[in-house]
Amino acid sequence: MLAVLNPETAEPPLDLLEHLVDQSLLVLGTDAAGETRLRMLETVREFAGDELRVGDAEAATQSAHMRYYLDWIEGIRAALTDRRDGRAIRAVVRSPQVPVCAMRRPFQ
Repeated sequence: MLAVLNPETAEPPLDLLEHLVDQSLLVLGTDAAGETRLRMLETVREFAGDELRVGDAEAATQSAHMRYYLDWIEGIRAALTDRRDGRAIRAVVRSPQVPVCAMRRPFQ
């Protein structure tokens, strides 16, 4: 989310997330490890995608999304190879689907 927000015009991220949960546009849940996760309803995701295409913001949003995850992956790579940081392994174990989903999403 931080990757696509414009810091000059956006609400604080936690306020925005809370508002979206209050409006039932995001759903709170937990993953198998008990970590809190936010999930977007598929109908909301489809509507948001349609709005991005109509507003001609799709390419910029996809680019920001991709850049965020490429930076995340690069940080994990550096932590594993350069610093041998165990936190990187835990980050990948906690969210093994993140890199795959991030790379697939722009092409769906």
